[in-house]
Amino acid sequence: PLLDRYSVGVATPSDPFDQALTRSLALLVCILAAMIGIGLLLSHWLVTRINRQLASTVDEAARLAAGEAVPPTESRVQELAVISESIRSLFERERAAREKEEAAGKAKDQFLAMLGHELRNPLASITTALAVMRERSPQTLAAERGILERQVNNLCRMVDDLLDVSRIAHGAISLERESLDMADVVTDAIETVAPTLSGRRIAVHTDIDRQGLPVHGDRARLCQVLANLLSNAARFSPPGSTVRITAAHESGSVVVRVIDEGSGFSSDFRERIFEPFLQGEQSVDRPGGGLGLGLSIARNFAQKHGGRLSAVSAGLGQGSTFTLILPAVAGACQPDPVGCDPAATQAGDERPTVLIVDDNVDAAVSLADLIGIWGYPTAVLHGGYEVVAQIDRIAPDVILMDIGLPGIDGYEVARIIRAEARWAAIRLIALTGYGQPDDARRSAAAGFERHLVKPVDFRMLAEMLEDMVK
Repeated sequence: PLLDRYSVGVATPSDPFDQALTRSLALLVCILAAMIGIGLLLSHWLVTRINRQLASTVDEAARLAAGEAVPPTESRVQELAVISESIRSLFERERAAREKEEAAGKAKDQFLAMLGHELRNPLASITTALAVMRERSPQTLAAERGILERQVNNLCRMVDDLLDVSRIAHGAISLERESLDMADVVTDAIETVAPTLSGRRIAVHTDIDRQGLPVHGDRARLCQVLANLLSNAARFSPPGSTVRITAAHESGSVVVRVIDEGSGFSSDFRERIFEPFLQGEQSVDRPGGGLGLGLSIARNFAQKHGGRLSAVSAGLGQGSTFTLILPAVAGACQPDPVGCDPAATQAGDERPTVLIVDDNVDAAVSLADLIGIWGYPTAVLHGGYEVVAQIDRIAPDVILMDIGLPGIDGYEVARIIRAEARWAAIRLIALTGYGQPDDARRSAAAGFERHLVKPVDFRMLAEMLEDMVK
């Protein structure tokens, strides 16, 4: 209570306190600035390190994607290490899957090549025997022989389609381009499919510009395109109907249309119709038949010629129109050389001796019979060693030789013949079931002048022999 009457005052100079506070604040600011600076330096270092690790990870991913063998990248940043390992694992799995797919594709190609070879050998024997029958007695069993020829041709076409699909998938199709008149190609295609058309009583009406339809392309492949379209029209058209073919110039292009009265297709099937192995619905008896490859192959060959192949239909049961458009070229087409008829050659011509070499006895003997009917002296051998041992005795001018021979194969026999100067004039022709592009290249490298695939086109073989006579 006594203190209530007093007031206590404390006074001190303010300058020392203000100076101390100022110094404290300045020190705090310096410390904060230093911490911020250190933080920025640490952040810059860390960002640089992370960016470097990210760049290394991206580079590793790019090199892995390119198929390079890349050592693992070590990283002290755990998250980046996990990302890098995940990317590596992903690419390793993808590479393993790709290698497995490539191995499976290679095995499939080898299987198809062997299948083609094994199927072509018996087909060659059958077609040759039929040709001999036709030459010896044209009127005997003509109807039955026609059935056999049509069915064998169907088998040959299916084998060729399977092999073509494999070649297309691997980019192994090459074109032998020349100046052509599409009118001639249309004629060739109609002749090719004539047995199928006549078998189903399909009439073919043509409207072709005869002033010339010049294109630059592979005659055999373009003929195959149109033959596939005609075969498709024949298979899916009712017996007794008509197929029309038109060919004309339109806007700087050569346009060929194949118009049928067949089953047609719906609008949603229009683009898918060219997919391989895809066919429209058929009844259980499958009157159309086929493998569903012809249209896919035809479109691919059209595109390789710089052209287009399209299809339209008004609907199911309304028929179809397939349109092939190819770039036209200026200038007239060279006329085809006149085909030869071996039987029409003058008797005074000196015929070359033809040696047929094939381990398939039926194929060799029947081919020798056919060539003999054409008027050529022939001899038959069945093995590679036999050829080397007896070539001087037989003195052949032309050797038609299979590749897959027992003992030494046809390639080695050809190399042996080409290595001897005294046999330099002998013409070597490979006649084999192996029809892949690599097989033809190996034949040429071994010394063969031509590579013919079984079953051989007898007209082409006759013309080839006739050229050798001339």
